[in-house]
Amino acid sequence: MAQALGYVLSASQRSSRMSFFDVVFLYFCCGTARATINSQSVRVTVTTTTATRSDALPYIPSVREFLPSYEASAFIGIGAPKNTPAEIVSILNKQINAGLADLKIKARFAELGGAPLVLSPAEFGELIAHETDKWAKVIRAANIKAD
Repeated sequence: MAQALGYVLSASQRSSRMSFFDVVFLYFCCGTARATINSQSVRVTVTTTTATRSDALPYIPSVREFLPSYEASAFIGIGAPKNTPAEIVSILNKQINAGLADLKIKARFAELGGAPLVLSPAEFGELIAHETDKWAKVIRAANIKAD
């Protein structure tokens, strides 16, 4: 019988429990799951939760291929305090995006199962607003309350 785990497992613990069939449903980030998936020690259906297949695991389908409206992904970004001068934000954005365009940086992201998003400050703000709205709807629809 499936059991919800009421605690956080490390990446290695999750991989181990998947390999021994202790866990039926589990979320992983692509980077930590890739070694377990590639080892073929997991004999379960695996999908990515992003809108499209991952470049790091192109042979693994996306949930969206089965549930067209489904998409859940994570992103990490760099922000500055609200009153930071626009000139400073522009300089930081230009330098960060230049770093993200570097082939060595792109390769390292790919090794970790990710892909850099090269965005303007306005585009990043739109992404945050979109994700906030999307997950607020999920929280309201599921009637989720903070403890």
